[in-house]
Amino acid sequence: MSVASSRRSRSRERRRHRDPPPVTQYPMHYPPYPQVPPHQTHQVNGFGGPPLTRNASPDRNVGPKQKTTTSTVNMVSYAQQQLAVSITEGMKQAYDECKATVHRIAAQCRAKNRKFRDVEFDLENDRQLCLHNLVDSSIFQTSDVRRVPELFTNPVFYTGTSKSAEIIQGALEDCYLVSALSTMTSVQRLIDNLEMKRLAYMASCSTGIATGFRSSSTSEHKFSVKLEAVTRRKDTLTYVHFFSLTLYTHTPFSLLFTRVPKYEQLSHSEKELYHFEKENYNKTARKGSDSLYFARPATDGETWVPLVEKAYAKVHGDYASVMYGRTSDALEDMTGGVSNLILTIDILDHDKFWHEELVKANQDRLFGCWFKTLEGVRSGVRNATVDGVVGNLSHSIVKAVEIRGKRFIVLRDPWGTAGWEGPWSDGSKEWTKEWLEILPELGHSFGGKGQFVMEYKDFLNVWQEVQRTLIFDETWVMSSQWLHVSLPFPNIKAFSFGDINFSFSIPAASPVIIVLSKYNTRYFKDIQGPCMWNIDFILAKEGETEPLTESSYSFFASRAVTVEMDLEPGNYIVLARLDPAPIRDKDYFKKGLASGWDRRKLARVMTERAKGQSIASNYKPNPQLLVTRPSAILASEHVKADKTTIDAVKTYAGGVNPGESVTVTTTTTTTTVVSKNGATSNANDNPLSQPARGRGGGGVGGQGINNISAGPLPTGKEYGRVLNGNPSMEPGWAGIPPGSPPHSPGPLTPYPPGPFGGGVPLLPPLPMDLGPLTPPLLPLGGSMPLPSDVLEEDNSIVIGLKVYTKKTAPTVITGRLKPPAGNATGYGPTAGGY
Repeated sequence: MSVASSRRSRSRERRRHRDPPPVTQYPMHYPPYPQVPPHQTHQVNGFGGPPLTRNASPDRNVGPKQKTTTSTVNMVSYAQQQLAVSITEGMKQAYDECKATVHRIAAQCRAKNRKFRDVEFDLENDRQLCLHNLVDSSIFQTSDVRRVPELFTNPVFYTGTSKSAEIIQGALEDCYLVSALSTMTSVQRLIDNLEMKRLAYMASCSTGIATGFRSSSTSEHKFSVKLEAVTRRKDTLTYVHFFSLTLYTHTPFSLLFTRVPKYEQLSHSEKELYHFEKENYNKTARKGSDSLYFARPATDGETWVPLVEKAYAKVHGDYASVMYGRTSDALEDMTGGVSNLILTIDILDHDKFWHEELVKANQDRLFGCWFKTLEGVRSGVRNATVDGVVGNLSHSIVKAVEIRGKRFIVLRDPWGTAGWEGPWSDGSKEWTKEWLEILPELGHSFGGKGQFVMEYKDFLNVWQEVQRTLIFDETWVMSSQWLHVSLPFPNIKAFSFGDINFSFSIPAASPVIIVLSKYNTRYFKDIQGPCMWNIDFILAKEGETEPLTESSYSFFASRAVTVEMDLEPGNYIVLARLDPAPIRDKDYFKKGLASGWDRRKLARVMTERAKGQSIASNYKPNPQLLVTRPSAILASEHVKADKTTIDAVKTYAGGVNPGESVTVTTTTTTTTVVSKNGATSNANDNPLSQPARGRGGGGVGGQGINNISAGPLPTGKEYGRVLNGNPSMEPGWAGIPPGSPPHSPGPLTPYPPGPFGGGVPLLPPLPMDLGPLTPPLLPLGGSMPLPSDVLEEDNSIVIGLKVYTKKTAPTVITGRLKPPAGNATGYGPTAGGY
């Protein structure tokens, strides 16, 4: 919803003065908009001094006659989408709805006497679509697909023991996700959520359903879940709902990728290793967790790890799209929490950080850490380790505890092998007899899969970044507002605050967490646009010209920036600053199509992008790209008209002679609803094909960036991938972790070891050369036509403000965009502007 308001300002010419007219001053770091020299200053939006005319020149005498001028400024503000939503209540509701959906699917499976098969994420018959995205089209070489009971004799979804936290990364470079899953097991209420899923697992075992992550054959409910809050990728509650629904339906009989081929595919020498006994081969090599291609638990028979990973992949489109990321992002996705990035070199008071942050690990907050890979230009060592610890590998923090005057931190490696060889590593000289007594208090034992101990001072020296995620309880609520911003490409603009302005009101004093966030583009990052966007903001109280504080540190790979502080009742202003950095050519989309992008995959990706952008109040999506819920179709006037037609045919068809036909004309009544911002909508139309909220145009005359038909895609430097097909670090800051060093297991080789073998550093091998991908055949007569929604003029991003407060202080939010240069008539976007 948008609310248009106008403000009429009057200015009077002043009599002659010796000094030039006054100019409104602002702090140099905090201009609302670029300042102009005094002789050019004119009154716009209340800024600046009165206009200078020839008669008002300071060097001329002016008569007593005064001249009055009038100007009108139109401002368009957008009201929020979510008001005081409870994270915990929303998650409980999501679980309840998902459980009901599972029971419905179970009944269908029993009636058909069929195990559940996910037609939208079919690992067996649609392998390429499930494994790869548009750009990374030939990374994985899985050997087979098997159902859970074929892999495990007595499968258990989640045991809840300490061993459940011991997870080993597979062929997918998603160490951040593995660390996030391992960390979640340390918080009881997050375990309880997993227990809820286990109950659904047990219920589904008796009915024979299973899938992967999203709901699959539950298309109607799935679509309603994905669209009820416009998009799961921006709305935390809807994301959790959709994630849970997918996981609920992917349980006992789910299909999983394996790394061990069928017996018939083995060579003669490989069969000889099993004495040419097929049954022996199937009972050993093709059974258990070790045969899984992707992540696996240390406890054989426990299935939650590969199922959650599969679900996460489906939510984001495919396995390839899950590569590279931050542990904090995955934790946010699965818990609804809020994350903050802390550089260890920036910590001012180490004691305060220990007492106020680390000792609370796995209570109301979760931690991950990493450091960037060391350059080997001087040493000649590729991917050198720091005391045995590998760079670009996300680790999770299990515990921080002070014992006998020493501060210890227990960490876990996602590869399942503790690489740490420094002080207090397993078997090191520091572990004297008296110190061995503290192992139970640390919750550590030598030889564990990936767990190790560090002293706090070594922790600060080794790790470059600490990622902290706050977990909310039932006392917190969240309000949010999202806007769509677009800039011409290439663009040169002032690096200043005010690109987007949000205002919010707090009715009572409360601790507040303010989050300025980019929407999650992981699913459609290949076509997101030619730029990466960095964001930050300042917070000010209404009526003040000095900011209260600035947002947390950020760089281009950061999804969000935050401020955490206690606020008194009142109105507050958030001024955001956008910093787009080109990473692709403008015509990357056409180049991608010419290189052989899968058109079927592209259609799905473009649909997800349209849904993602639809959360913005000022965005008007292309209705051709949005999915219509079956329930909406079944309730539409068209279906009612079909019923009328059938009734008419039944009545009159008996009197129709051969060669004659019956024509039935049905007339429906259309009701037009006029919204507050002046946009009209058809009450009988599918609501999902309308703008999410507010007017599409948003600016003067209804023009604006939200009227685009599509957006541009990357070319040349593909996101997260270089031209030779090998994985590379994501663009942006020099320390962005792309995930973990590349490694891909072969069909029968042992599972990838840790960084060391036999005490000698072992570098992970490069991905296998899978050969060139054969592009799809072109139709006769020339090249494939471009899609109707070509992304060539879209350089945009969706930015949202989320405000978390206690239940006693729910916030109200409005947002508006900076007007384009030269637009003195309004704040709404116009063609070519924001």
